[in-house]
Amino acid sequence: MKKLIYVTILAGILLSCHKKGIEPGCDTPATVTDLSKTTGCSFGFILANGTVLVSGQHPSKCGHQHHDVLANLQLVEGMKVKIGYEIEQHLASACKTGTVVEITCIQIENKVKD
Repeated sequence: MKKLIYVTILAGILLSCHKKGIEPGCDTPATVTDLSKTTGCSFGFILANGTVLVSGQHPSKCGHQHHDVLANLQLVEGMKVKIGYEIEQHLASACKTGTVVEITCIQIENKVKD
C-alpha cells in the first residue's frame, strides 16, 4: 500500500512539470515585422487583422526555460510565416508593443530575398 501511495505522489510531481492540453498548430498566417527601433523589442508578428504579437519568456514552474521555437531562426522583415501561439498572462517582455504571447510553433512560408 505504501508503494502505491509513493508511486501516485511521484507520478503527480512528474506530470505537473508538463504542459497540459494540446498545443495549437501552426495555422495562423503572420508577417514578421522588425520592432528593433522600439525599446526592448526585436521581431514581432502581424496577423491578418492587424494584431501585433511579440514573443514573451518565462521560466517554467519546474525551474527550466520553456523551449524557444524562435531560438535558431533568422527572422527577416516581411517574411511570411504560420505560427501557433498562446496568450498567457504570466509572460514577460521588455517590449511594450503588441500582445505578449508564447510562440508554440512556427513554419516559414516564404523567405524574403535580399
